[in-house]
Amino acid sequence: MYATDDNVSSTVSDILFKFIDFGIIFLNFNRVTPFNFSGASGYFEVTHDITTFCKAKVFEYIGKITPMTIRFSTVAGESGSPDTVRDSRGFAMKFYTEDGNWDLVGNNTPIFFVRDPMLFPSFIHTQKRNPQTHLKDPNMAWDFWSLCPESLHQVSFLFSDRGIPDGHRHMNGYGSHTFKLVNAYGNASVPPFYLIHPSIYSPLTIIKMYHNIITI
Repeated sequence: MYATDDNVSSTVSDILFKFIDFGIIFLNFNRVTPFNFSGASGYFEVTHDITTFCKAKVFEYIGKITPMTIRFSTVAGESGSPDTVRDSRGFAMKFYTEDGNWDLVGNNTPIFFVRDPMLFPSFIHTQKRNPQTHLKDPNMAWDFWSLCPESLHQVSFLFSDRGIPDGHRHMNGYGSHTFKLVNAYGNASVPPFYLIHPSIYSPLTIIKMYHNIITI
């Protein structure tokens, strides 16, 4: 017996993975993005009660401390690239909780360049070196952005002061996605995670940027 449709199995009806083209694209995708990064270890302390929304032990009570580590990186950077370039800053936080390790990743902007995950490999390729010239290719990047209007909002953030923060301590962090939280009664909510810097945002000025490059 043969299946009559690409999305149907001959034995169990609908197949589990239907997006065949999506799978083919990601099978050939070099995902290595944060070549150049820095990290820190510390702790997370609960300052507000959110047990109404989430039953995870990391948020169990005010004052609870959980050890954690965090990684910061640029998106288009590579080995040896400076931290002073205009680029999105990504981060990955790992919380060592009683429920297991919890990972929260995001960027320093509340939106992203693409909404459709199938476009993500193409976007990353435009941020790397041109394989023919081995040089950075702004035409390649702007071709993608101009042909993908949904990226306009993020591009406007990138070319504002948000795209060149004065170090990791002076920028906000956003989880990029909407997350599902479940409380002790099984009730669910879908909030985003925002990590807001307590003081006024501080961009890296041109004078300070060149000073940092010269003194490295």
